[in-house]
Amino acid sequence: MKLPQLPTYLNPTTADFQRCDAINAHIPGWSGPNHYCFFRTMLEKFPIQSILMLGVYHGRDLAYIEDIQKRLFPTRGLKLVGVDLFDPGPMADWPENMRDRTWQEMGFGPNPNEKAATNNAPTAVIVKGNSIEYLALGGVTFDLIYFDTSHDENTLKSEIEACSKSVHSQTLLSGDDYNDNPNWGVKRVVDRSFKDKRIYPPIWLASVELLK
Repeated sequence: MKLPQLPTYLNPTTADFQRCDAINAHIPGWSGPNHYCFFRTMLEKFPIQSILMLGVYHGRDLAYIEDIQKRLFPTRGLKLVGVDLFDPGPMADWPENMRDRTWQEMGFGPNPNEKAATNNAPTAVIVKGNSIEYLALGGVTFDLIYFDTSHDENTLKSEIEACSKSVHSQTLLSGDDYNDNPNWGVKRVVDRSFKDKRIYPPIWLASVELLK
């Protein structure tokens, strides 16, 4: 799938803001109108039939996609799969001196919750497990893979390397938190991994065709 046909920036509509606010009111998370607009744009611009979401938390992004499909693409058969450790313990991108804290103590809100994610995204298949191990299994390919697990350099690099069995020649690859946070490695990994990309702060977008 080619990227040049995409807009250079996201422009959330009034409906995007309204639907996003309605979903955010009952599902914890950090995504907002730009994320909702991004997923809407992907479904508008590309014939996406399957999405793999790596990193689910309480299912906010999956709920966005379900809402967009129901509102704008009700006849499209969209397969959604979400993979998450649903681990209450520390993530690999947490500073070493804070590894003994809980999600709540870190200011991140409640722990990831598999049951809540399943309830919040009822049409999605929710998988409790390691994202890299899931990708390595292969057997099923996706039109879009969205990376939003731990933001340390090693995790994202390993996920991108492991996704070869879960992609086809035109799979889109995307993810959250492309920024200069010194504790994270998303920007470094994306810059090194792709020959070209689109940035819709804080979202990055590339494709299998653009892998170095």
